[in-house]
Amino acid sequence: MELALFLVAFIGGVAATYGVYDLLQQKETHTFFAGGQGKKSGWVEQALAYIVRMRVPILTIMLTSGLLLLGYFLIALGVVLAVLAEAKYREIRRQREIVGNLPATIAILTRSLRAGQTIEKALESVVEFTASEELRALFKKIVRVIYISGRPPHEVILEQAKQERCNEMIMLGSILESHASIGGNIIEVLSIFEEQLRRNIITQKKIASLMAEGQTSIVVLSAIPLIVFAAVYVTTPDYLQFFLRPEGRIGLFLIPAFYLLGVGSAIAMVKGR
Repeated sequence: MELALFLVAFIGGVAATYGVYDLLQQKETHTFFAGGQGKKSGWVEQALAYIVRMRVPILTIMLTSGLLLLGYFLIALGVVLAVLAEAKYREIRRQREIVGNLPATIAILTRSLRAGQTIEKALESVVEFTASEELRALFKKIVRVIYISGRPPHEVILEQAKQERCNEMIMLGSILESHASIGGNIIEVLSIFEEQLRRNIITQKKIASLMAEGQTSIVVLSAIPLIVFAAVYVTTPDYLQFFLRPEGRIGLFLIPAFYLLGVGSAIAMVKGR
């Protein structure tokens, strides 16, 4: 009964948190496109925004604390491990989405600059027309920081790129920084950078496809000895009695050792180590 009441209260808290998140997202989008990038929010809205931004750690702490108080230690450990794995997966997926859609974003930026817009206005066009939600959120944050702080665009882009640990975004910031310091044809440089990014993405996809084929081969080849062992054990278990004798016990250590060594070597070759 206690666990059921706790889960009902927790689900209600999750629903309320994500309800506030949706409202803040709608207001933020409306404020941005209405031209209010530099307006400051009240302390209540800032507190709610912080809670929403930290919603996953807060909800995880609430859930695990309740489970620990109720005595469900293994379930609490499973929740923590699941949240950590999901966070890592989301981070990898986010970085892939950013890198995969960055060439199209740079194309929007290049067209806007070719039309005579400033870099700040071109970044706003990226926010408005990009198809990736992750990139839209990232560039919306960049534009907001530029309008509030008055810092140059390349500084803000480099700062956000380092936080995201995205080398491609760091390169974009470096290109804009070079243009701000020494000048040059920024449109041509961005076009070359866009083309190079597309080639790199195609190459990475080919490498990922080859690695997937190698991993499938490793799984199949690794399973064959186990299947043979299981078949021998089921059909003629007397064949395995040799390994229980003194002269055959060394095989109990050598066979698993060589098996693990072969599997590990194959995995290392596939990963290029």
